[in-house]
Amino acid sequence: MLKNFSYDRQWILPRGTRSINFYLAATASLVALSIVLTRYFSVLLFGNAMRLSIGTLPIVVAGFTLGPVFGGITGLLADILGQVIRSMGAPHYGILLNNVLYGVIPGLMVFVWHKLDRKIISITVIIQIVLLSAVLQTRWSIDFAHIPYTLMFIKRLPGIVFNGVALLVCSNLLLPTMQKIQAIVAGQLKRTE
Repeated sequence: MLKNFSYDRQWILPRGTRSINFYLAATASLVALSIVLTRYFSVLLFGNAMRLSIGTLPIVVAGFTLGPVFGGITGLLADILGQVIRSMGAPHYGILLNNVLYGVIPGLMVFVWHKLDRKIISITVIIQIVLLSAVLQTRWSIDFAHIPYTLMFIKRLPGIVFNGVALLVCSNLLLPTMQKIQAIVAGQLKRTE
């Protein structure tokens, strides 16, 4: 675990050329990974009604490791650039909001709890699956399908469960890597250049 890791303003929004360059490079890498996982390595089922994907994982990792600001920026850029590169339907501001929140919520959870461990990851992913995927994403999907909320929720439930379990497992598997990135951000671990 990190010793004396300070969750101050520096962690939310970095200062200095070297740290901002690291944040920008990490954000760009995670945006690219999210676009590839969402747009090219996802499985669409039931006539595009349900998508099985771990495309939100890089956005969540950005939130946990780079903070809420750069986590939100990662979600914003991943959605906008993903629409430009390979559109999977009409753009929707609600879905854009969901992607931003997928990056902001983990950053805020780490900032509030002052640590990153399996418990924080599990609580965060459960909040994201219930709030963002089950409630909000289902609401935004109604705008496209024009069917009642309950019917859309039932139709999306298997995908919600699959994506939630996949996000939970993958996030917990990436915990040691995320802790190393936090140590680099805090200046406690030397990065190789």
